Amino acid sequence: MTSWSAAALLQKVRTRNLYEVDRLREVVESVVAPSSGVAASDEAPDPALVSEVQALEAQVQEQLRDRQRTAEEWSSSRQRRQELLETLRVRREALAAAKQEHQAVVAEGAEVLRQHTEAKHQLDDTRAALAGYHQTNEKLREKLEREHSQLATIMAQLDRFRSGEAQSQPSASAFKPKPRPPGSAERPRAATEPATPVSQGGRLSVLPVQVGKVYRRMVYNAAMEAAYNQRGYAQEAQRAQADREKQLAALKKDSEIPADVCDLLNAMAMQAANHRANSKSAGGFGAFLGMVTGSSSDAKEQFNRLADRLMGVDSVDPVLSRHLKEVAAYSARFVCNSMGGANALDDLCRVYRHMLGVIWTRPKWRGVKLRGWLALDRTVCHVLWGIHGAGSRCEYSLCEGMGAAAKEHLAWHRETFVSQADFMAMSTAGLNAVRIPFGYWAVTGPTKGEPFVGPCLLVLDQAISWARQSGLQVILDLQAAPGGQSGSAASGREDRTWNYKHWAVQETYEVIDLVARRYAQEPCVSGFAVLSDPCDTIPVDVLIDFCTKATQVVRTAGMTEDRVAVLLPGNEAHLPGLTDHWYKNHGRYDINFAFDVQCYQAPGWRPQWAQLRVPAGKAREMERLPSACVSGWSLALSGDPQAVDAETTRDYASKQVEAYDSAPLGWFFHAWTDGPGRGLWDFRECSKQGLFPALKNRAPAGI
Repeated sequence: MTSWSAAALLQKVRTRNLYEVDRLREVVESVVAPSSGVAASDEAPDPALVSEVQALEAQVQEQLRDRQRTAEEWSSSRQRRQELLETLRVRREALAAAKQEHQAVVAEGAEVLRQHTEAKHQLDDTRAALAGYHQTNEKLREKLEREHSQLATIMAQLDRFRSGEAQSQPSASAFKPKPRPPGSAERPRAATEPATPVSQGGRLSVLPVQVGKVYRRMVYNAAMEAAYNQRGYAQEAQRAQADREKQLAALKKDSEIPADVCDLLNAMAMQAANHRANSKSAGGFGAFLGMVTGSSSDAKEQFNRLADRLMGVDSVDPVLSRHLKEVAAYSARFVCNSMGGANALDDLCRVYRHMLGVIWTRPKWRGVKLRGWLALDRTVCHVLWGIHGAGSRCEYSLCEGMGAAAKEHLAWHRETFVSQADFMAMSTAGLNAVRIPFGYWAVTGPTKGEPFVGPCLLVLDQAISWARQSGLQVILDLQAAPGGQSGSAASGREDRTWNYKHWAVQETYEVIDLVARRYAQEPCVSGFAVLSDPCDTIPVDVLIDFCTKATQVVRTAGMTEDRVAVLLPGNEAHLPGLTDHWYKNHGRYDINFAFDVQCYQAPGWRPQWAQLRVPAGKAREMERLPSACVSGWSLALSGDPQAVDAETTRDYASKQVEAYDSAPLGWFFHAWTDGPGRGLWDFRECSKQGLFPALKNRAPAGI
């Protein structure tokens, strides 16, 4: 090999082209080895080149060793990396396992905390239930002691009778009431006494219903006669005159009103009609036709003189005389205003309010509801719900959750929730009526497939007996109809899928009929609410038809107009339609009926100063109804109940009592007793705090 070729290879070595190492070795061997096959005659290798090649070979060997070490280190590093990756994987798996274990521990801790909280709530409920049981046991103990005392008294009387001492006992005549001193006021009739045509003093205090209706038709025809005469309709006026004379004859023949008083009533009705027909004011025909005659003022003077004569008739109670006078006056005003094109709703409402005074003389209801007794309420029945009602929101789900034990638990509740002492306490607190809500199952038992518990009419019988003994009127209140009149818990079952077609109307009539027939002759039953709180989605035509037929069912069953008032639902959604139907068809309606009106105010919806003004506004609204009964109200005011002082609450109570006394049939407070934290909805608690001073020693306002 020539030197230049060896030099070229050395140049490659100098450039560190390690990939030519194997060829370099061949070059070196060919340069330095004597047996390389180079001829003697060839040029001898340059010693410097050989030396340099050998040095380079040493460097190449060193670099090869470095390369080997680098390869070994890289292999070792790769193995270490694999070990680290494996370690990392193991640690990640361990971390994931630890995280899962931590989450499980956290979940377990949350479950333990929930169980602890639930156990605490159950403990609180159990304590409350034990307190309720204790209170109930105290009531039962007191009741047992009273019965034991009564039994001891009876046994002592029996022993005296057996030993001949009965002759020394005072006779029954000793307990008769003392006669009234001459000139003293006549004793007011008790709340539970039904109206009678003749009062104890011999005066006529109320008219039989049919007689009252004859009188109403007579004064109506008198007004029609005068109006037609004023307008020049002779034929219509003669027809109205004939009807009026026919009704006057019936009044003289079929009533206890003396004939001269009947003539006086007829003349008074005619003068009222003449005054209104010729009056310039209030839409009378004189104003309608542009004519004003002097006969209007003359008729008014004659009417007032005749009314004064009626007030002086000894055989007629002055209160009845006043109502008869107002019926004549407002009937004439109604006819003239309606025929003159004016709005006569207010006049017709006043006619019916005074007609109620003609046939009905019971004191206005000033009462309270017995909520949560025969139709369960979650807030009122907190003891029952605390023990058995976890997760249930209505009586349906409560009974369903209790299963077969529901009958036993509800029997205990109905036996202990109310006692005779409660009825006596109502009377002592100044109330004269109690409203008893009940579910249909209390009358007929539950519909097949429903878990309600019933019937329990004996419990209702006992309640009416206690009310009679305590001097309280009773208003029966159908709180839950078959199928439900709404999908709320108040109708017995909370059901979001409910619609008005679920309401079993025909079965509701049957329940009303059974209740009305059972208590038709009970003197203390003075009202029947045929349906409470129907859903706003029920078409008003459906509700009108129900109200008409339900009233007929009540009357056919024996609850007559002079003894029992029929209460019809008057919720805000339906009241305009119901009132309009009554205005157009008032002749088909009973005299003794009323719309149930609720006067609750939601705390927080209005400021306190505005809430204090609401009762007066409610009273004005009820004036535009033929008859009304306030079926619910409370003392709840806006703001923190603890921050409202007692004087403000007492003033609020007085304003409401004064306003709701203007309702023709009276009012009912929200509940006799309510749940914890609802003291302003609880009459018993409010009474203990002295928040009803206006009820004591105050007679209800007249109609």
